[in-house]
Amino acid sequence: MNNQTIKKKKHTGRRIVLLNNEIKHDTLLKTARNASVKLAHFNDYMEKPERFPMAFREGDGIFFEKLNVAVLNYNKEEELNYIKKGADQKEILVNEPERYIYKIDQQDYVKGYRDGINAFYENYSRKKVGSHPYDKQIYEISKKFIDDELSSWGIKATNILESRYTGKNINIAVLDTGLYKTHNDLKGRNIITQSFFSTGSASDADGHGSHCVGITCGFNDKTGMRYGVAMNSNIYCGKVLNDEGEGTDGSILAGIEWAMKNKCSVISMSLGAPCDANDPFSQTFENVAKRAMKQGSLIIAAASNESIRPDVVSPVGHPANCPSIMAVGAIDSNLDIAWFSCGGLNSNGGQVDLVAPGVSVYSMINKQNEHEKWDGTSMATPFVSGIAALYFEQNPDATPLEVWTLLTQNAMRLDLSSIDGGSGLVQAPRE
Repeated sequence: MNNQTIKKKKHTGRRIVLLNNEIKHDTLLKTARNASVKLAHFNDYMEKPERFPMAFREGDGIFFEKLNVAVLNYNKEEELNYIKKGADQKEILVNEPERYIYKIDQQDYVKGYRDGINAFYENYSRKKVGSHPYDKQIYEISKKFIDDELSSWGIKATNILESRYTGKNINIAVLDTGLYKTHNDLKGRNIITQSFFSTGSASDADGHGSHCVGITCGFNDKTGMRYGVAMNSNIYCGKVLNDEGEGTDGSILAGIEWAMKNKCSVISMSLGAPCDANDPFSQTFENVAKRAMKQGSLIIAAASNESIRPDVVSPVGHPANCPSIMAVGAIDSNLDIAWFSCGGLNSNGGQVDLVAPGVSVYSMINKQNEHEKWDGTSMATPFVSGIAALYFEQNPDATPLEVWTLLTQNAMRLDLSSIDGGSGLVQAPRE
């Protein structure tokens, strides 16, 4: 994985516009033309989605019909107001600045701290046995969570080996840095990849996307060690982040629309942008997540890695801070909150919904037959996404909201505050 520090730019200068659900796309496009706005339709790029950035170079923006969202080029405030009036509807609901989005990764300046903590985790248990019986129960369970020849510790902790479900026939979209799809561990799998950049392929130069796909949809390595969750799922990997791990709200929206058009039940996103205390969540992405759920897709996203515990706990990042996007925090193999995992600090959205294994997590990378152990809420999110697919398989008529409920209700309660741990440690369905 490319661990170089990325200077995190915040806004692109473009605008993302959430439209009234009553506005029909034909009316919108006609009104846009009357406002001298050349607005492309994402449907025009479905055969070659990698060409959609051309909408910003050759015109003024793009409209995502399934999401009812438009992304408009720079300096279009006057035209936006005209469209708002000309559409003869109540209003354009939200007009927000477009953000830059990044892979959820730890930065170099804390790498030494991370390595020291990981070494500590490898050799000692941080969990103390208290006087309460529950403390002893958690301690006894946590001692079992180590990698061995049978499976990774994350597979054990989430009870994957006890489940008969494999994600069969469930479409999972992983939106990330792409996929090294010729890895030996993926032989024989149903894989669809797509880039949302006009240059390069959907392959994974970084490794982040491949690692996440391995956890969500993979199976085992050449030795037979199990590390992947939904081993019989159909893999849809959208490259929404470039080879440096950077994208935009627009590229993420394109990936979500593509995943929904491909009837993906689960959309997994180990990406985001950091938030400050009291930052509101994006009304646009909240509406997108609600529309996705109504159309059969559950969006799951990483809470982010901005904390340096115990001294600094940062709030859940964008877009995981949206109430209708499931936000995933990370724990270590002792069932303690990971030192980098963000917390549910903001009262207006931004809670952690579940936690999953996110320290020293084993998976495939973007090299033939190779694997590595990585840390992050990026690694925790694929566990929840893969297990969501198992629940969709178990309950073929369930809605995304019902699967959300199953995930939270069946989670293992941990000795963590809800701010850090949400409903608890995600668990695979057993019956």
